[in-house]
Amino acid sequence: MPTEIQLEQLKTQCGFVVDALLSGRVVPFLGAGVNLCDRPKGAPRWEKPGEEVGLPSGRELAEYLTAKFHYPALQKCVKCGNEALQPDLDLARVSQYGVMQLDEGPLYEWLRPIFVAPCSPTSVHSFLAKLPTPTADHSEDHFPLYVTTNYDDLIERAIGDDQYDLVFYNSSDDPPRFWHKEPGKAPQRIEGAANEYPYHFFEKRPVILKIHGTIDRSDEEREGFVITEDHYIQYLAEEPLENFLPSALLTKMRERHHLLFLGYSLRDWNFRVFLRRLKRNPKERYKAWAVLRTDDETEEQFWGKNGIHILNVELKVFVDELSRQLVDRVSKLSASAG
Repeated sequence: MPTEIQLEQLKTQCGFVVDALLSGRVVPFLGAGVNLCDRPKGAPRWEKPGEEVGLPSGRELAEYLTAKFHYPALQKCVKCGNEALQPDLDLARVSQYGVMQLDEGPLYEWLRPIFVAPCSPTSVHSFLAKLPTPTADHSEDHFPLYVTTNYDDLIERAIGDDQYDLVFYNSSDDPPRFWHKEPGKAPQRIEGAANEYPYHFFEKRPVILKIHGTIDRSDEEREGFVITEDHYIQYLAEEPLENFLPSALLTKMRERHHLLFLGYSLRDWNFRVFLRRLKRNPKERYKAWAVLRTDDETEEQFWGKNGIHILNVELKVFVDELSRQLVDRVSKLSASAG
């Protein structure tokens, strides 16, 4: 648990986040750590698809694929001479090795059962899905934008069927493109100039943006993940995001909105690559927060350099405090309105 001083700082920062949430000015970014939020300390590690512990961390997924692809990840300890897995085992590198050895077919064959397994949304997903609809002056702030680098569909399931617009990246396209699925309709590729895409986002429902691909329970052909080193290189080297994403989504991430990073760390290339591509407008930039436990000065410097304030607490502690303050604030607003 945080110290008394840390707890007071947490309450203050959560107050700022609640203000922003109620005004519709927060864009949450969900990383792999979100799926570990409710896993009890001392619980068994994830080892294979379908386990009760839920979805894996990036490290656990890398270990799983290491075994599948026979990736040479063992190193000998200088002091004791025993062999152990590399402490900095990287999911992108392991995936790249596997694709070079066996091509992409086996990678997707082993990944899909993991992300279609019957896991339940976490308390983070549930909290975000139940956010009150802000009373906003601008249509783009009336409903939220949820951004995730995860391939699973837990945030979709938490919000509920036909309650959101889904925009997702498909790295298997040639060339790779974003797709849009409107409730009750078949997905369609966002072709041509994305800023001319004829659809009004945020006016009727929230938007889920999956920047590194998604599982598709109805059609595996639309599954194209950004996961190998080559995928990330391609992703970084592509044309500007303006050519791929509708302007309403980019504007919400770049201007007049706070960003809230949940479940990320410095080792997450998926976050770092996209943040570089995002290129937020400094004149329109609002404060951003990242919730993570760290004692790494390098990590703190990295986040600070990118204008992101670290909330050094467990994600579960943060969400519980945020939920408490939001319920209290909404209750007071309702009482004053009545």
